[in-house]
Amino acid sequence: MKKRHVLLIAVAVAGTAFNSPKNVEAAATKLTDNTGLYTIDFEFQAGTEAYRIPVGAMAGLTYGDDSNYLGYRIGDDKKRASGVVSNGLVLSTQPIVDGYYEVPAGERGKFTMVTLVTVPEEPTMYIYRTHVTHLPYLRGDERREVKKDTLKKLVSQSLLLNQEIHGDGYTLKVKEK
Repeated sequence: MKKRHVLLIAVAVAGTAFNSPKNVEAAATKLTDNTGLYTIDFEFQAGTEAYRIPVGAMAGLTYGDDSNYLGYRIGDDKKRASGVVSNGLVLSTQPIVDGYYEVPAGERGKFTMVTLVTVPEEPTMYIYRTHVTHLPYLRGDERREVKKDTLKKLVSQSLLLNQEIHGDGYTLKVKEK
């Protein structure tokens, strides 16, 4: 009688269905010549433990910071804009527990990062986007951070702001490509 050996390989990921945002969508709306509203929509799927996602957002935070806020920067794809005033917030219909949105175990939560951006009248650039640079979350009681490579996908659409430059007796208009 021949013996057959069966090799059974099981892979289990305890506590996590996804450890990074999924289904990212983004938009940008020009409100005035120097003000834009940017949104980045994303989802988190909790595994066997609840996930908690920050409500607050703060400009200037970078990957690895010890802040419990979502971090972002305003600029183009290569550099940060100077002289920009911005306010950010994460919106969701998830319940807020201890200052975080909570996604119950096994459920999916939808979130929208919103930034209102005003650029200076004498801009250093014309094309602006919001880039998420820091996204901490709690899995149960364990603090984690979305991986740097994944953060690169959390970027708004771009807007061309401050298209008109006024000088002594002249006005220049920057054209879109």
